[in-house]
Amino acid sequence: MSESALTFSDTQAHKYTAALFGYGGPNCGYTITDFGNANNNDPIPTLSDGNNTIIADIASDSRPNGCEFLNVFSNAVEQAQQPFFDNQNSLTNDNQVGNVIGDRVGPNPNYDSNFANSKELLAWLVDTGRVEAESTLLTLDFTLQGFLGNFSGGDGAWAFGYERRDYNIKQSSPALPGLNSYNARQNIFDGDLYPCNLPSLNANTASRENCLNNNPTGLFMFLPPTFGRDDNQKIDSLFAEFALPLLDNFDLQLALRYEDYDKVNSLDPKIVMRWIATDDLTIRFTGQTTFRAPHPDEIWNKRYTELEFIGQTGAFKAVDKTGNTNLDPEEATTFNLGLITDFGTDNWQATFDYYNFVFDNPIIVESAPKLAAAYAAGGDLRTAVRTQVFGPGGINDGTFDASEINRITTLFVNGPKTETDGLDIFVKYEDDYRAGTISTGLEAAYIIDYKVAAYLKNGVQVVDPLSCNGFFNISNSCRSMPNTKAKGFINYKTSKHNFYGALNYISAYEDVEECLLKSKHFTYNFGCNLYL
Repeated sequence: MSESALTFSDTQAHKYTAALFGYGGPNCGYTITDFGNANNNDPIPTLSDGNNTIIADIASDSRPNGCEFLNVFSNAVEQAQQPFFDNQNSLTNDNQVGNVIGDRVGPNPNYDSNFANSKELLAWLVDTGRVEAESTLLTLDFTLQGFLGNFSGGDGAWAFGYERRDYNIKQSSPALPGLNSYNARQNIFDGDLYPCNLPSLNANTASRENCLNNNPTGLFMFLPPTFGRDDNQKIDSLFAEFALPLLDNFDLQLALRYEDYDKVNSLDPKIVMRWIATDDLTIRFTGQTTFRAPHPDEIWNKRYTELEFIGQTGAFKAVDKTGNTNLDPEEATTFNLGLITDFGTDNWQATFDYYNFVFDNPIIVESAPKLAAAYAAGGDLRTAVRTQVFGPGGINDGTFDASEINRITTLFVNGPKTETDGLDIFVKYEDDYRAGTISTGLEAAYIIDYKVAAYLKNGVQVVDPLSCNGFFNISNSCRSMPNTKAKGFINYKTSKHNFYGALNYISAYEDVEECLLKSKHFTYNFGCNLYL
């Protein structure tokens, strides 16, 4: 069992907007009821004190008693919290204010107390939330095995088994007290209670249900709402395995595995062969299919938020990653062909393996930069992705420019077919040397190819086919993937000492857009052990 608790804070969008227009603070009494027209450059919000509705008067300098403006500029900050590192602003050539490296920076020379934000206003703007989660995994195994018969290579054997895995995850937002009377609830992030971006909408049952069913953005500017959950996944598995030493120099293993995930199931075979061709050479082969059903987190139709850099905006933007209830299982077909040899001596040991994997319906998360690029391209590409790309005021109708993107929703999806193959090599030489044993060798992995087919969305090709090996892959679903990784090592061992050294190599790789090149590089490590 695993338990966790996460505490976080954010600012409600309606509070921030009200404060920008001079209706902020715990003693103002006005609440935003309408953000205004988001397509305007200066949307004017509507406010209410519970009895009267007004349009914010941005031309007037006066505000009701207790209402405050929020000053977002640096002259409102007396002293920042970041440490002093003697940095210089490259645009203005101004030096960072401070004296001691690592200590807090000095006071802001542009600070003006007449324009400072009150502590009460700043406290009113920030709400704290808390999410508590608990997950459990219960596994039951039962296996039978026995003698299958005599073969030329030895005794055959069989095994049958059953496995049950029961995974459960619970999550809730407890209604704990907030920091003060005007930030009174820590469950203010609860999306079942507050799915809309305005308090007046959350107070209305019909409006609240509409937000829940369509776009539950919640009250806050960055973080999405949290949701309670109690999800369970039960997996029943049956398997059969047979070990068949058919000849003195040839072994065969067969296996079959059935898995049931309630709504989906799979039957996957596996074959393993080992042939001792000569005294110096052994050939091995493994082939199988595999199956992976979506994890509960991947099909949970709620969201969690991360920051990602979106080039079209020149800034980091909120990216909401959301589960998908329509996911299909991920399937793969794999095989491996290998050679084992000692080159006819007792000193050498070497293995050479070729592998090939083909993934169908791989479960991936859409790339936010790729969705942004498709939106920026316009035409059919923009139409295909526009419902997941949000602009000013939370609109997602495709009418705003790509530079105005505020946040992006990405989904867990069944991605395009992926194929990869490569080589793994291990060579080692060992011999006696003086009072000990010395060994040296090489380990290497080489990716021949790693291809990802084109990604289609609503019938439109959103992402071109990819060849991922040799690239940094900063803007797609592939991991960073140098073609070659290798390690040369040497080890010397005696009865009391062990000395080890290694040289590691990673080949160069570059960004797909060729704007970033990571040169090949070497690292080394050395160790020594003394046995007392």
